[in-house]
Amino acid sequence: MKKLQEILRLMRVEKKLSQENLATDLGISITGYAKIERGETDINYSRLEQIASYYGLNVVQLLSVGSGIKTNATEEFKDKEIAHLKEIIKLLEQKLELINEIKAIKTRKKINPSKR
Repeated sequence: MKKLQEILRLMRVEKKLSQENLATDLGISITGYAKIERGETDINYSRLEQIASYYGLNVVQLLSVGSGIKTNATEEFKDKEIAHLKEIIKLLEQKLELINEIKAIKTRKKINPSKR
């Protein structure tokens, strides 16, 4: 089983977060989070719950990351990431449609300038 600090670093890196970003999101100091991730300070259960919740997991799932224990945590995490990415794609497609509509309107105005 991986050490807690290895799991925390793995999860943070996988989410492409800096220690600073994660510490800010969790409402703790950067130094405090860095010490937790390096294993230089003990982490209390409520903080562990907070971190697990941040990743959409429970404590057992978080502690099982990378251990080979089947908790469905990885699948749930992937499913949430996929859903989030699909939502981003949908929003980008809507934005592209609006941009194309604006371009079409501008083109029509250039071709048929209104008489004033």
